[in-house]
Amino acid sequence: MSGQEPVQALYITDEPAADTQLPALLTDYGPVNVTKSTTRTAALDTLTASSFDRVLLAADPADRDFSGFLEKVRDHDPAVPIIAAPEDTDVDPEGLPPGITEYLPPSVDDLVRRDLLVQRIETLTDPSATPPTRYSALSELISIATDPSVSFDTALQHATETLSQLLPVAFVSVFEYHDDGLRLRDRYDVAATQHTAGGSTMVTCPTDTIADFEGVVPLAALPATVRDSLAGDGPGVAAPIWIDDELVGLLVGSGTSFSPAEEMLFEHGADVLSWCFRRRSYADRVSQIEEQNEKIRALHQVAADLDDAKTPDSVYEMIIDAAESILEFDVAIADAVEDGVLIPKAVSSHLSEEQYYDETPIDHDDSVAAAVYQSGETSLVTNTNEADAVRADTRFLSLLTISIGEYGVFQAAAESVNAFDETDLELAELLVTHGRDRLRQLEQTQQLEAYTDTLERQNERLDAFASVVSHDLRNPLQVAIGNLQRIKTTAPDDPVATAVDELDKSLNRMESLIDDLLTLATEGELVDSLEPTSIAQVAEDAWATVPTATATLTVETDLEVTADGSRLQQLFENLFVNAIDHGGPDVAITVGELPNQAGFFVADDGPGIDPDARDVVFEHGYTTSTEGTGVGLEIVADIVAAHDWTITATESHTGGAQFEITGVDAMATDREPPSD
Repeated sequence: MSGQEPVQALYITDEPAADTQLPALLTDYGPVNVTKSTTRTAALDTLTASSFDRVLLAADPADRDFSGFLEKVRDHDPAVPIIAAPEDTDVDPEGLPPGITEYLPPSVDDLVRRDLLVQRIETLTDPSATPPTRYSALSELISIATDPSVSFDTALQHATETLSQLLPVAFVSVFEYHDDGLRLRDRYDVAATQHTAGGSTMVTCPTDTIADFEGVVPLAALPATVRDSLAGDGPGVAAPIWIDDELVGLLVGSGTSFSPAEEMLFEHGADVLSWCFRRRSYADRVSQIEEQNEKIRALHQVAADLDDAKTPDSVYEMIIDAAESILEFDVAIADAVEDGVLIPKAVSSHLSEEQYYDETPIDHDDSVAAAVYQSGETSLVTNTNEADAVRADTRFLSLLTISIGEYGVFQAAAESVNAFDETDLELAELLVTHGRDRLRQLEQTQQLEAYTDTLERQNERLDAFASVVSHDLRNPLQVAIGNLQRIKTTAPDDPVATAVDELDKSLNRMESLIDDLLTLATEGELVDSLEPTSIAQVAEDAWATVPTATATLTVETDLEVTADGSRLQQLFENLFVNAIDHGGPDVAITVGELPNQAGFFVADDGPGIDPDARDVVFEHGYTTSTEGTGVGLEIVADIVAAHDWTITATESHTGGAQFEITGVDAMATDREPPSD
């Protein structure tokens, strides 16, 4: 509005003590002179006296009596523009009376609100006029600051140049906070009409130096060393740039004194710059998340590749390769524990042997690696100069140490302080976890292979033993038994007959022992095909193969189970023989079904088993019979285990021995289960 007379504006409010900030701002701006009226009658008198311009600013137009007032205004001047600029945030724009030319909501920032009013006043008074320079420039600056397609540096340059044009300054600078220092990001020199980009030079300025500043402060309020480094001598102002409660930068203007309105414009510029920093922060965070996710995907691929590692050394090498190529660590070492000492197994490709320990005892008092191995907890040292630890190379100031479980430790180092953050720690722990899991798999595989080799050697020895027993022992034993039978036949009344009988018993016992040992050696805890098997039928088949003398068998079950019939018959044979050996030739044996659980029993009416011996009767070599081999019940236990069953020795209802086999897979039938 240069060259034109100021617009005369009437500001109407019903409250004498109402806030006068808006009219004061308009007056200070220049092209608008504001007269305040606290009553509607006084406002009408002013208009009637024709001593006021044709623009009316109404403060609170929504009450029910305002429509009549507007009609009186229109009667006086039908063309006068009326702008509603209420201070009350509860005003509903939909409820405004007719006759309002323009509505300006109270929630708009004071500075922008003022410029909007100036624009409305000017265009309503003179439709051919253009919006004020400050308003249009600030609007454009806000648009650029919030435009994600505009780079951070471009937005800063636009801000410094725009503020230099709107304010009486020699230059405008934007500084960014970093590690308690200020680094210049952009400076616009008005006289030279050029930008100066920032560099690596830092101005030491702890955040608490200006953290308490509110709004715009004179440069004189800053410490002299900071002030001289930022703007040199002379008047000027500074405004902190915030993202929420975080101080991220400083806006500095130098060259002349600022009026209150210009200070508000400068503060508004700092607010706009906060959006630039916020958008940059958000973009950086998105980029960091994307980069982190990409690294996680790459580390998961490393986990898959580790499956191809066949030795622990190759695992350590793959860990270090990933630390260099994926995590981008400058220096990385993987140590393995051997005989109580941490020994490097893989190191970064460019690391010389002089830059790492040859070995470190795991009980070393001043070693970070040893402490981490002992505790299993990750260590992050951001400045080794401040840590009580021995370093292989004093150039390394940051140190990240992670346990590889019982196998060793991983370390990453850097020559700068604070080189590793929590993201680096989490990603490195993920990598090390993949490596530790593969080392554990290799160890388990090695143990399994060793166990398999041991079993194979044992089986070879058992085969050799079975061959010796089956041929080298059994053949001469059979010859001895045959010759003994001829002696008994040809000389039945010979005085040595008694000795011959004892010898016969010994040879028969040796034959039984050989049979049992062959069973243990060749069959053990193995079963062939499993199929539905009748307990009664198998028990009767077993009874037919056992020398029973005058013993009796009673079968009281029609239970069917899933079993290997041949091994199950062997179980019954051994239990029957055991009952006869301990209960005598006329022992009564019963086979039945357990009443309260899936299973069956074999009971006799013999002397029973001592309660203290019931847990050891299945052990190898245990017997109380002078003619027993001590392996019959062991074979029974092996057969039960091969079927995943359980066997228990207890007392029968007649006081004899009872063996209960439970956990069987009973076949479904329509029969009623036995009762107690």
